Amino acid sequence: MGEPLVEPSPPKPTMGGMKAADFIDQQGIHTTPDLRTFALGEAKGKPHRDKYDGEVQKNIVDHPDQPMFKGGESFEHAATRVGLGVQKILDEAPSGSAIVTHNTVFNLIKELNDAGVFSGEKSLADVIADKPFREKYSKMDSKTGDSFQIKVNGKTINIAR
Repeated sequence: MGEPLVEPSPPKPTMGGMKAADFIDQQGIHTTPDLRTFALGEAKGKPHRDKYDGEVQKNIVDHPDQPMFKGGESFEHAATRVGLGVQKILDEAPSGSAIVTHNTVFNLIKELNDAGVFSGEKSLADVIADKPFREKYSKMDSKTGDSFQIKVNGKTINIAR
């Protein structure tokens, strides 16, 4: 009786000894903290965060200048950060570029685009201050793999979740 036959694990992908940041840069991939998910303070990493969602949603809609959850950032701050970050990408990235992000930020970018922020029809501050905008945003959801395009200034930028 010999040793039990065990399949070897497949080799893990490597970056050829490169640091992750160098590897990402070499691939033409750029990261930005502007498009990180919302800072939810004490709710971050909590199991069953669903129990916190009601408070977060209420603060987005009714108190956008207050933290979405204790110790976190306000919706006003997060939405401004994301909106300005996307605008910078629209100004600097070549047509055909893609933004890949998390659900909350994906939905926010979509709503800001639909509201006319990136086309210049409306200001970012005015849209964020609009309660019906926040109400609509707070009810949004998307699925992994959802996508849309922002077409502005002769460019097309792809947005994916």
